[in-house]
Amino acid sequence: MRFGLFCGICLMLLACSQTQVKSQPADSWVRVAPKSAFSGLSEVSLEDVFAISEDHLDAAIQDLQSAPSVKLTRHRASDLVGRPLPDGDYYLIRAVCGSCATGRYYVYFGLGRVIIDHLSLTSRPGVSRRWPIVARLPASPTDVYAQFSTIK
Repeated sequence: MRFGLFCGICLMLLACSQTQVKSQPADSWVRVAPKSAFSGLSEVSLEDVFAISEDHLDAAIQDLQSAPSVKLTRHRASDLVGRPLPDGDYYLIRAVCGSCATGRYYVYFGLGRVIIDHLSLTSRPGVSRRWPIVARLPASPTDVYAQFSTIK
């Protein structure tokens, strides 16, 4: 019994040791939020967060070269995500991921600040890829943090 508990604890520690909690900012889009930045923010519903369709990825990245977020019309937002979207205020926002095919985006917003964190599984921790998102937000983001976490 003790050996099983010991093995379980060892496996958990091994898994945690393979977790990349915050990425190193090798990409100018990566901006890691300090813990204090989360104060006053609320998690944005998954129903209001949309990954860009791969067909429109290059155009979305180009649209964000000079600003970390851009206001979109509902029509443009629908085009970028590849499906019709309901009415609302949509923003194209810089985001990064470690393994874009796995995981999901967690988006936190408040006081004009938005934090976008992508959590995924990958065999190459620390390597980011630019993959913007569209989010329906109550106001324009003025301060954008884009970060990712990976588990190997």
